[in-house]
Amino acid sequence: ASWGKSGNQDLVFGNYDYIPLISVTGSYPIGIPNVGLPGAVPNIASTERTWEKIETKNIGADFSFLNSRLNGSFDYYIKYNRDMLVNAELPATLGGTAPTQNLGKLKTNGWEFSLGWHDVIGKFRYSVTAMLSDSKNKLVELKGNDSYSEGLVKTRTGYPLQSYFGYQFEGFIKNDKQLNEYKTLGNIPSKLAPGDAMYKDVDGDGKITAFGDRSRGTTGDLVYLGNLMPRYTYSSNIDLSYKQFNLNIFVQGVGQRNGIISGIAATPLLTIYYQPLDYFYGKNWTPENPDARYPRLVPGAVGNDDLRNWNWRTSSMPMLNLAYLKLKALTFAYNVPERITSRFKMQNLRVYFSGTDLLTLSKGTMGGNFNPEEVYQQFNEETYPFSKTFSLGLDIKF
Repeated sequence: ASWGKSGNQDLVFGNYDYIPLISVTGSYPIGIPNVGLPGAVPNIASTERTWEKIETKNIGADFSFLNSRLNGSFDYYIKYNRDMLVNAELPATLGGTAPTQNLGKLKTNGWEFSLGWHDVIGKFRYSVTAMLSDSKNKLVELKGNDSYSEGLVKTRTGYPLQSYFGYQFEGFIKNDKQLNEYKTLGNIPSKLAPGDAMYKDVDGDGKITAFGDRSRGTTGDLVYLGNLMPRYTYSSNIDLSYKQFNLNIFVQGVGQRNGIISGIAATPLLTIYYQPLDYFYGKNWTPENPDARYPRLVPGAVGNDDLRNWNWRTSSMPMLNLAYLKLKALTFAYNVPERITSRFKMQNLRVYFSGTDLLTLSKGTMGGNFNPEEVYQQFNEETYPFSKTFSLGLDIKF
């Protein structure tokens, strides 16, 4: 068991943050017509700001049985980030740049379990190790800053970091009768047609709105859809040897993770002249394909952008299952016997073949176009294509 507490400045302090400096920048609405003139903007200093405090509690156990052939460990931890330095929501009339303040509290807890077995049977040697871990967090407190929006939200009180908020998808409009019934709701596109998305009126105010009207007791229709953080991370290393041959296999994956990929390639015909991914072919709604995965095609930049945007709002519809299993590394080697290497004045000669990222199993790659291993993958412009590496080589020691 262990306990610890430390400070963390995390590079959020400037060298002169204790001094209210003034910089000439900004754009002030002065004159007719309003041209925007630069002016002096003060950087407000804080005399009460402190380092973030991190407290960690941990308990664990290691074990070994059967002459150490079976071994493993288990750890459980709880971590609190107190006095987190965050930007506060302040009026635009403040007249200066406010410093970050100690306003947040984050709780993280998780566990890790590992198990290994190794043995020798004649000339056959083998070992297998496996690891499974999980971690989750919750923003317990964020004083004076609880705003959020549709989409991926970094921080919101009561929810994990990197959470998605969007609309509750209720399927596609199938026929004119269903269309007429759905059009009784307010705040929806007037050009809706069969094949377009339907979202639930969560707060029951008769219209689709993000935040509702607090004065009337309505909370809006945005709901929590999940978060981008990986859960149930696992890996395994397998090593097999027989005489001069050796095979090593390393697999790794994530058991639970959800996310939405956005951008040009993630929305078919985002603009009419953008070619859709092959992945989308046959997956959009048509009268002949009413059970399709995605809505009808509505090209952008031809006067129907409101419909296109409606169909691709942040919701449970475009949410992808980003759980994956990867064959991260494989190495097959042969160690040339000493009786042969000694003839050439060599101490050791090893011939090997190796490969990395040879296989990926995941439902969230959109036809192999995206890598589910990228934790913060959100925009397709920021991702790299899949790649595999093959190597053939010699290790020689004289």
